[in-house]
Formats: sequence, C-alpha cells, structure tokens
Amino acid sequence: MIFFTGPFLLFRSFEGFHINHIMKQFIYLFLIFSPVLLIAQEVSDSSNFKLGIFAGYYISGDATAKYYNGRDNNRLLNFINLPEVENLIKESLDGYNFELAEYAQDMRYNNAVSFELQASYLFGNNWNISLRFHSANLEAAGIFTLRVDRTNQGNPNTLDPYLEEAKISGKESRSHIDLGLGKEFVFENNLFILTEAGFDLNFVKVKENKMQIAGRTYSLPLYTNVLNQQASPTTTIGTGVYLTAGAGFRFSNGMDFLLKTTYMNTKINVNDVVVDRLNIFIPSVGFSKMF
Repeated sequence: MIFFTGPFLLFRSFEGFHINHIMKQFIYLFLIFSPVLLIAQEVSDSSNFKLGIFAGYYISGDATAKYYNGRDNNRLLNFINLPEVENLIKESLDGYNFELAEYAQDMRYNNAVSFELQASYLFGNNWNISLRFHSANLEAAGIFTLRVDRTNQGNPNTLDPYLEEAKISGKESRSHIDLGLGKEFVFENNLFILTEAGFDLNFVKVKENKMQIAGRTYSLPLYTNVLNQQASPTTTIGTGVYLTAGAGFRFSNGMDFLLKTTYMNTKINVNDVVVDRLNIFIPSVGFSKMF
C-alpha cells in the first residue's frame, strides 16, 4: 500500500504550485507508474498488457468558468479603464461615455471532445492496473453589460439607462493522468463489463480570455497586474478521484471494442485564482488491444 500512498502524498504536496514546462508532467507520470511496475513483477506470467485509445465527450461542471468573467481583483474593470482601451471602446460606442454595469453571471463551459490513451496490466482473475491520460480543450462564455451615457433607443421616453451587452469568453486546456484498479466480468459470448476506480491528477492551463464590445475584440490580461504579465502561461495542478463503468465486446484477436463512462470528482485550479471541486463526466468509445 505504501507504493500507492507515497506518490499520492507527493502529488498533494505539489498541488497549487506552478508547472511551467510540459516535461514535468512526465515526472509525475513516472512517479505514478513506478508502483505499477513493482506490483507487476509479482503477478503471474499469464498477465497481459493492454493498450487503448478512446474518443470522448467531456462534460464539466461550471464553477471554475467564473474566472473568465474578469471579476478577480477587478481585472476586467481595470482593463477597460486603461486610457487606450477606454478610447477604443468609446469609439465603438459612437463616442459615448460608459461604465461597467455588471460582470457576467452566467459563465458556462462548452462540452468538448476529449482524447484518451490507456495502458493496463491484467493479472489474476481479470483484474487490471490502469494508467490513463485524458486531454480536452474547453471554452467558457458569458455576457456582461456596460451602462452607456446615451438615450435608451429601445424606449426613448424612459429614464432607464442604455445597457450595452458584451460577450466575454475564455479557453483552457485540461490534461488528466489517472491511476486506477479495475476488474472485467467476462461472459461466454465475448461480452464483458468493466468497472474501475482510482486517483486523478489534473493539469489546467489558461490559453486566452477575450471580450467583444460593439463588434471589436479585446484580449484581457490573464493576471491581476495588467502591466506586468508573466512571460509564459501557467499550468496549475489539482487532484481527485474517478470511477469508470463500461461494456464491451472482445474479438478473437484480442481486440476489444468498449463503451464506457468516467465520472471524476476532482479539484480544478484555474490560474491560482479560482479553485473548486468539479463533477466531470466523460462518456467515450474506443478500442483496446492485448499484447
């Protein structure tokens, strides 16, 4: 048991730290995979390696999407008050003065296509130790409003201010490295059911945060200090657990066709600003092959 708890506690100690180079992900990959190799040396010679590739539909909770509304430390407000930005916005609004009326309250992630690679080591009575890598690119979007100093064109007789709706959006990449223990229940007609559970280690990188006002697009700074941007995007880390259930068909050549759904309850850290535990569902389809 120490082979599993040791690396997991090490991951927890790194949670929230900045990882600025993709190669460091492979260090975590090695730390996870090392106990698997130690266990594999003690299982029977009848064990098999299995490699799989899957395409999925990444459905994420929306709690961390609020990062992209720019409310953290008034990031959006400070940006639109920069003289050069303010002048461009006024130009788009026919020269009228404006002010921020309300931040976007309805930020939502889209559902995205995901990609998964899986390596499993089968032993005993259809048990397996599995190492998986998921990757997906998500977009978040919402609407914020500006109060503009001009007549309300929808109702000129009203004293209500004119409100200009503007779009705000963001993009992020997510990678998950999962280590789990699973079992297959195989039937005589080559059908089987799969169950699996384990730990999730995820990496999140913010790629962009943009707004569109009156047809003109602006790129928001990704950090609070708009005049002192970091040289490269920051990758943040979170941890959690996952469960997988699926059903498949095994061909005579050792190839499997599999339909499965993965549920994750994991902490997502967006730029060290918004951190929350999300529920994530990934229904997927793919093939795996024994070697």
